Amino acid sequence: MKITIPSRLDEVTIQEYQNIVDIDVSSISDKEKWIRTIDLFIQKEVNYDLVSVADLQQVYQEIINLINKNYTKTHYRFEFNGVRYGLIPNLSEMTTQEFCDAMEMNEPKNIHLLLQVLYRPITNENKTHYDIEPYSADLTRAELFKGLPLNYYKGVALFFSTIVMDYWRTTKNYLSHQKTQFTK
Repeated sequence: MKITIPSRLDEVTIQEYQNIVDIDVSSISDKEKWIRTIDLFIQKEVNYDLVSVADLQQVYQEIINLINKNYTKTHYRFEFNGVRYGLIPNLSEMTTQEFCDAMEMNEPKNIHLLLQVLYRPITNENKTHYDIEPYSADLTRAELFKGLPLNYYKGVALFFSTIVMDYWRTTKNYLSHQKTQFTK
């Protein structure tokens, strides 16, 4: 029996990723973990008693390796379900509400909510610039984003975490300098 699974991040949706990380592996056997994960990607009934343990483990590991893969391309603009979306054009101009919501939602179960903060419909666009709608929590768009390919999240997560780490590093350096100045 041949089981076809995704081989690229753009073949895994946000919802499928959330379903994988939502599996409580602490209370089930390895075999059950493998089966539940594989079942997320196959459309037909499989008699797993006829599949070797080695094959189950290999397919499971391929899925896990795929979803844990680093993805470095950030999608600044894209079209999804007939709507053009853009990443917040200038992250240094994020409002406090946008930043706090984004930081609060940066965990697997809330990825779709995070993406609706960072990506919004484009209101005006040319080759070098675009404007997006003002921020307001949009649960309809968040639910829609569960269907986005995982690579959209992976790219922006790396981009966003790099900015946050730079911010914290700069803040630490600044505060260390201020402390030095204060103690002189």
